[in-house]
Amino acid sequence: MIREELDPRLQTIGLTHAPDNATPGSYELTVPRHFALLGLHEYWGNTSFRFQFTVDVLVVSHTDWETFRAGNHDPEGHDWGPRPHLGAHYGPKGPWTERLGPLMGLGDRWWYVSPRRPTLPIAEEVTTDVRQYAVPAMRQRTT
Repeated sequence: MIREELDPRLQTIGLTHAPDNATPGSYELTVPRHFALLGLHEYWGNTSFRFQFTVDVLVVSHTDWETFRAGNHDPEGHDWGPRPHLGAHYGPKGPWTERLGPLMGLGDRWWYVSPRRPTLPIAEEVTTDVRQYAVPAMRQRTT
């Protein structure tokens, strides 16, 4: 579903695969001097019969990321990498992060995929929501 149906749709709205992450579901909005990332966050209890995901968004300028990296370490005491990672917890001084649901004015929003459910409508819905809510929020934080 991700590679065949979601990837091409997200590319039509300006998202590309994040360059340092070959994992399906990691995208980047190209904005000068910023990391503007979007990724699918999988539910920890996914199985081969049921797959759930939500969408995470992260935006930080390159300068702010370097400043954050210089003065902070990950929870295990290691230096942060050269690029932010959507799955990390940075704390209140870290990059702006949000899930798509709150950007839509909802609580946490999850999509459900199962073998008996068509996936094309899910890909279309996610793309529409990303276009209407995530991309504008990302652009707003890069101006």
